[in-house]
Amino acid sequence: PAGAGGCSNTAAVARAGLGYQFVPNFGAELSYGYYGKQSLGSAGATALGDWKASGFELSGVGTLPLSDAFGLIGKIGIAPTTYDNTGRGRSVTSTNLAWGAGVRYSFGPGFAVRAQYEDLGKVGDVSTGQTHIRLFTAGVVAKF
Repeated sequence: PAGAGGCSNTAAVARAGLGYQFVPNFGAELSYGYYGKQSLGSAGATALGDWKASGFELSGVGTLPLSDAFGLIGKIGIAPTTYDNTGRGRSVTSTNLAWGAGVRYSFGPGFAVRAQYEDLGKVGDVSTGQTHIRLFTAGVVAKF
């Protein structure tokens, strides 16, 4: 809108999860993520508030080994995500298909790192506004 001012990103993404490896190339993961907070800017002298998003994800994860250390990963599941808009005083939870793909590198039987892209779909609705959550993440995997 005319007179609307800049949005600003004020928070980072953080996620923690647990998983279980059923067979060498397939497992499941449950995670909780905080997907950040962003200013909605202003319209003239009026602040429009902030939005923030967080939620769970339950996914099946497949691994295609390329060597003993390297592998490709793919994941698909569901992600119930809560989207809050403080300017409108509204909050809504959207449950979407979540999918992702990435790579992993194992340093041995108990430790690996991985990098991945994930798409959690659109969150929010007409009462809160909407955003599409897409993530590029890197993380550590500990196996025990």
